[in-house]
Amino acid sequence: MHLELVELKAKERISSKELRGRTGAFPGREIDLRYLIVLNAGREVAFLWYDLFPTDFYLVLYEMYVAKRFRGQGIGSELLLRTEDLAMKRGYNRVLVRPMPLSDGIGRERLIGWYERRGYREMPDQLEIYVKDVSLGLPV
Repeated sequence: MHLELVELKAKERISSKELRGRTGAFPGREIDLRYLIVLNAGREVAFLWYDLFPTDFYLVLYEMYVAKRFRGQGIGSELLLRTEDLAMKRGYNRVLVRPMPLSDGIGRERLIGWYERRGYREMPDQLEIYVKDVSLGLPV
């Protein structure tokens, strides 16, 4: 599976109605990073949105959305690894996420379990926010 991350500057470049709907949900900030994920140089399969805070030591994974027909194929796991790699390359020590189901069929507990199996832990002082220390590759 070859996933290509295409940085988005405008939602007009997205042909998938489902993904286009996700990208237009919130306006975002100029500094935010948004990516369209393309599988095998053709099919649009997912969307990533990062909040960047240049003065902080963490990257916020604001949204990761895999189109319904592509779920269960390891795309989300691969994108999470790429998120952690991006964080390290940009000098962030941690990745933060607030697990919130974006569609039916995936409950909050299931989503939290998915992140926990990948090393994310709830922050003791910030309930509902999960973090992973990527500088060491270990949970905080």
